[in-house]
Parts: sequence; structure tokens; C-alpha cells
Amino acid sequence: MEIVVAAVGFVLTISALVAIHEGGHFLAAKWVRVWVHEFAIGFGPAIWKRRRGETLYALRLLPLGGYVRLAGEDPRSPDDSAVPPDRLFTAKPAWAKLAVVLAGPAANVLFAVVLMIAYAAVFGTPYVEIAEVAPESPAWGRLQSGDKLLELGDQAIYFPEQIPSIVQAAQGQPLRARVLRGDRELELTLEPYWDEARGRYLIGISFAFPLPEVAVVPEGSSWASYLKPGDEVLLVDGEPVGSWAEAVHLLTRALQRRLELNPGEPVQLVVRREGRRVPLELDPRALELKELQEIRPRLLWGQPTLPVVARVEPGSPWARAGLRPGDRLVAADGHPITSAYSLVKAFFRARAEGREALTLQLERDGRPLTVAVPIGGLGLQAFLGGGQLQLAKRRPEGLAASLGIGLVHVRNTFLVLYLAVRQLFTGQVSPGEAVTGPVGIASIVGRSLQQGFETFFRIVALLSLILGLTNLIPFPALDGSRALFIVINAVLKALTGWSIPPEKEGWIHYIGFLLLMALIVVITWNDIRRLLEGGL
Repeated sequence: MEIVVAAVGFVLTISALVAIHEGGHFLAAKWVRVWVHEFAIGFGPAIWKRRRGETLYALRLLPLGGYVRLAGEDPRSPDDSAVPPDRLFTAKPAWAKLAVVLAGPAANVLFAVVLMIAYAAVFGTPYVEIAEVAPESPAWGRLQSGDKLLELGDQAIYFPEQIPSIVQAAQGQPLRARVLRGDRELELTLEPYWDEARGRYLIGISFAFPLPEVAVVPEGSSWASYLKPGDEVLLVDGEPVGSWAEAVHLLTRALQRRLELNPGEPVQLVVRREGRRVPLELDPRALELKELQEIRPRLLWGQPTLPVVARVEPGSPWARAGLRPGDRLVAADGHPITSAYSLVKAFFRARAEGREALTLQLERDGRPLTVAVPIGGLGLQAFLGGGQLQLAKRRPEGLAASLGIGLVHVRNTFLVLYLAVRQLFTGQVSPGEAVTGPVGIASIVGRSLQQGFETFFRIVALLSLILGLTNLIPFPALDGSRALFIVINAVLKALTGWSIPPEKEGWIHYIGFLLLMALIVVITWNDIRRLLEGGL
């Protein structure tokens, strides 16, 4: 049944996106008065057709594609004999040809923008969640990991990118902030500080969680004789560490106390190194506190969450502890839980103390309950893979906010696609890993339908954007290549009076089409292989 749902969903989705794409070409052709012989969705024999005016509208048997057949595109077409010469595509000026060719990709991009704006308005957008707070910063002790930032400086916050400009504009003056912490809204004031190293004002919050694991120790640092990349900081003077920010705070406090009271007494540090707990004694006189700020931890990126269980994987530690979807997490080992980040902190504190289980206090159907989640021998990914918390989203305030959010989603998606293409061409990822064909897309569409209309809505918007942008690539047979030929021919004709013959251009696009079909066959084979191996 799942295969049938995936196949039907894929056919309908691709047919709709192709109809939008070809509809863009069709409307632009009508606008510049190019004669349109046929507007078809699909290939092969027609299962429905109707002629209106000069154009035949058709649905064809194979729904994976479509086309708009314009007068003048194929010099050998006998249908062009009855077309007025000024209605031929080849008779139009370069700007009109470009409008027709680029209208298809533009229609897909515009459709994606509209869907993403509608998605933000209907389903909301993720909160801006604070992953961690920098020690001794203005936010330290006031904001917490898991707080959702609603307003800053009287501006509604929907994206982390809004915050730097608001902080810089304040020029060190106090900023009013409104945050959501659990079920409560809080108002507080933050005073930005000037950071000499970065040359800008900061308030001390980050949106990636700094794990208590060392990623980089600068060469020549006084800390390099103690800490190595890959070390996980467990205990500082016997106190458990839940994040790198906590490690920095505890180390700073311990070193300052030693220097003030007893410089010869070492700070006791315990790290996990290559799977073993390693005790270290830090000499306060040999360490520079400011260099501690230059050590870079490993970062964990996650989505904003509510402390409510959304999914539990069968056989996982979460399942063995008896957690169920709908459970509201209250605390872990006595520490409040407001998001997945605070759960991660609790996991590291418990692991630092060498405990075999994490004690969770929760509410189920309004009743308090305590469960013990086994964590002995587990890494973070294995622990988090046991289930998922509910995503935390908010509704934009007004159409203007929805419009802005939708455009930012399009921009962010475009950047992700750009980085993926760059990695493909630089060899950082293989084509088999980076490119998905019809079978892979069908699998994605099928899974999104199983996860609900909201997920499917986002996938359709993403596919429309990918279809539009991919068609702009200047590869023969794609719209980007046709647009490039129009520009080249216009320049050649203006400079020399000569242009590339339509027959030769047609052969180039034909060869490009064959190469694309061969590529799709290879990609489809890889998709089938990955599907059989459970990798899609």
C-alpha cells in the first residue's frame, strides 16, 4: 500500500509541477503572440485532448513531463506552413524569446515562493530557540538553553539573522526581550557588550549547542598541553559538565579562585579521551584564561522543540524506559527540561557522573510520573535517536510577516542547493550520494504523505524550487541552455550578422536530451539499489 501511495503521490505532484512549468512557457508565448500548436502534460498517446483556437490541449499517457510546442521551434514541422510569419517563435526579438524560455523556471520558483509564504501563514515557522548562553555575558543567568526568543528591541523575532542588526543598532543601550520558557512568557532587559575580538556588540547567545567536546585547540595555546581535540570535559573540581559553556564557566571560576587564594593548588579536571576517563591536574599559573575563550567546541545543530515526546523508536532506551508520545517532560535529575537542548545537557551531566540511567520527571494525562532512561554505554546520537520531541512553531503576526518569512525560506533553500551543487562539482560528495532520481523523489513524496499534509506541503514547495532552479542550468536541452543560445545568437547577429543555424542548435539540444535521459537511467538505478538496501 505504501508503494501505491508513493507512486500516486509522485505522479500527481510531478504532473502538477510540470503543468505549472509548462504553463509559464505557454502564458509567456501567448503574451508575446507566439503561435502555440500544443500544450501537453505527459508524453506518449493522448488520453484526453481538446482544441481551443489555435492550440491543442492534451493529457498524455506517461505523466512524467510535458511540453509546449511552439510554431517555429522545429524548422521541419509541416504545421508551421499555416502560421503567419510574425507569429513564429524565431521571428520574435531576443527579449521575447528569453521571456518565453525563462517563464517556465520562473513559474516554478514563483509557485515555491507562494507555497512557502502560505506554509508560514498556515502552519507557522520554527521559534528562534537559544541553544546556549555565553558565560558571564549579559544573558548569562537571565536567558537559558531552550528559551524561545519572541521579541528583541520591540521587534518580533522569526529568524536568528534578525538579531545582529538589532543588537548593533542599540549601540550598547539596554534592549527589552520577551521569551517563552516552557509555558511562561517572560520579559527582561539585556545590555549588549562590545567584543574586541569580533569588533561588534554581542548579547551572549548562540543558536548551535556547544557540546562539552573539544574540536580545536589553537596552536601554541597554554591549554594545548592539557586538552586535545576530541576530549569530552566531564568534571571540573568534581562538578559535572553539561555543555562547553558550563565547562568554561566552571574552569574560569576554579582558576580565579586558585589564583586568588592558593595558586599552587591544581584544578582537578576529568575528561573522556579515546573512550577512557582521564584525570588531569591543571596548574593555574601555567594557563591563560583568555586563551580558554579561543578553544572551539563541537557544535550540535537542532530544531526548536517543546518538552513533549512526539515519537518513540521501538526497542530504543526511550521505549525501554516506558516513554510514550504525548508525555510532557518536566525535569531530568532535578533540572528543568524546556527543549531537546536541556535534555542534551542532562544527558552529559549524568554521563559525566558515570551514571547508568537518566531520571526523567514527566506528566502523562495530567499525572506526574518518573522514569529511568538507560544511558550506560550510549553516545549522544544513540540517545537522541531513541525518539523525538515536538517541533516548536509560532504563527507569524500578519501577512507582511508571512511574506518575509516565506522569502527567507526560499533564500535559505537556495543557499542549501547552491552548497550542494558546489560540493558535487568539487568532489566533496559523489553524484550517487547527491543526486536523486524519480524513484528517490517518489520515496520522499511517499514518506512525506505518511508524515502528514504539512510535511507534504513543504516537500512540494521544495521540489518546485528545485525544478525551477535546475532548469536554469546552462546544460543542453534545459531552459538555461536555450536562454544562453538566444543571448549568444543575439550578440553574434549584432556583431557579424550571422547566428548559429537552428538545425545545429537543435542537434545540440537533442544530444543533451539523450545525455539527460542516460543520466536519469543511472540515477534511477542507484535509487532502486539504495531503496533495496534501505538507504532512501
